Amino acid sequence: MLELASLAALRTDEGLACQAEAMRLRPTPITFLLLSQKLSRVYPERLGRLALEQAMLRQRAAAKFKHAERMYFTRQGLEQATPGAVAEHRARRYQAVERVFDLCCGIGGDALALAEHRSVFAVDHDLLSVALLEANARAVGRDGWIRPVVGDVTCLPWRFGVGDAAFFDPARREATRRIRQPERYLPPLSTLRIWVDHLAGLGVKVSPAIDRDELAGYECEVEFVSLEGDLKEATLWFGALKTSPVRATVLPGGHTLAEPPLRLGRVSPPQAYLYEPDPAVMRAGLVGNLAERLGAAQLDPTLAYLTCSSLQPTPFARAFQVIDHMPFSRKRLQAALKALGAGEVVLMKRGSPVDTEALSRRLRLSGDRSLTVVLTRVSGTPTALIVLPVAAFQPLGD
Repeated sequence: MLELASLAALRTDEGLACQAEAMRLRPTPITFLLLSQKLSRVYPERLGRLALEQAMLRQRAAAKFKHAERMYFTRQGLEQATPGAVAEHRARRYQAVERVFDLCCGIGGDALALAEHRSVFAVDHDLLSVALLEANARAVGRDGWIRPVVGDVTCLPWRFGVGDAAFFDPARREATRRIRQPERYLPPLSTLRIWVDHLAGLGVKVSPAIDRDELAGYECEVEFVSLEGDLKEATLWFGALKTSPVRATVLPGGHTLAEPPLRLGRVSPPQAYLYEPDPAVMRAGLVGNLAERLGAAQLDPTLAYLTCSSLQPTPFARAFQVIDHMPFSRKRLQAALKALGAGEVVLMKRGSPVDTEALSRRLRLSGDRSLTVVLTRVSGTPTALIVLPVAAFQPLGD
């Protein structure tokens, strides 16, 4: 386990040399013990183990951070850190702000992004987290822009200046459990009321699964963010940083949908194309807006699948060409797939009780074609759609 003394040892000349060798060896959990023994012939045994642990964490961190190979992590800190693409997107909201306070900064994923063009006061009560932030800021050349501070964000020893803004990232885990209720965050979400009236703007990171009813007392914009099709987080925006009641943002392209939500309208049987809205669009309640843009209808009034007679490029949904569809029956589906020459089938479902693993085992197919089956409802009727992903689906913009 990484501690303050361990971090200091890793940053000595000997520690840096040991880290370089550990990175070259590219350890895995399987090779860790063998490589630890190898390093111990040259370096102190504990230093070698620490360097190998950092090397493995850096390999995992590469999916989140551009400069992961130079940074320092703990397992928990890495799990909770904001992916670099999301942090950079969020930092752009602060582009007109000269000074930002990163409250509950952790190991510094957001502080590093915020510090690209402005000074950042990064505050956390945890000594190790602040030390990691300081080390990471120096490792990526942003130490001149970041002032790490150990402190309790609920009783900051200074006043905010005119034009200052802040970012607040309360902890949403307790040991290994996720905390769902915002008033059980550490510190609670309502802590923001201490600062919000004294800041030009405030951003607050919350769980993307947050119950929107629990935000009823807050005058804010709610932005849901996805990255490569996975819903990552939600941010609440206050003051001058608020630009819309609700927003869905799709990364890495940065496409954003920010409109008053529209009700869904038409329901239709499957047409030539099926659209699966991005999860950020669904959580933002903007499926109706997307349907209007596409001229699409719902398959079922309770589900987010949309259908349309023509292919409309959009960054806000995945598109599929509908090959066939039928009321769900395993035998009927199997016969249709065999007739189409299917050998490999990807099963998707929404609003269907079908056990996809069991169905996959029972579909005995021997063709050479790969197809996708969507199990869903069409106007309340359990339905199977045989579809093909539209591979060359190029977004034309917002």
